[in-house]
Amino acid sequence: MSNYLPFNLAPESSDFLYRINRPRPSASLDDGTIVNRLATWAVIRVQTLVISASVGGAATQEVSREGEPFVACRLELDISTAGDRPGILPQDRFEALLAEFADVAVEIAARGDRP
Repeated sequence: MSNYLPFNLAPESSDFLYRINRPRPSASLDDGTIVNRLATWAVIRVQTLVISASVGGAATQEVSREGEPFVACRLELDISTAGDRPGILPQDRFEALLAEFADVAVEIAARGDRP
């Protein structure tokens, strides 16, 4: 995870959530439009548990661990133009703006949190 963040995550961490917006000028609109690049990174440690319970007679319950624990990472992206942008977006630039948003998403997922 530390390869994708501007800091090292402690190896003993078990639950982690990091959210940051790194706005920057749009590459496809030359009118000063700002693109918000909101990224939420989450890491969890997961362990599968099996719970067995008997029905009828004496109620018993058994809990056991199954398999080895593993770590999962989740990246949630919200890429959009800034809400305070004056006027409406030019329709003839929609396709270029959507392509820019897709490029930004791929960049964040591949390179991590970078200004």
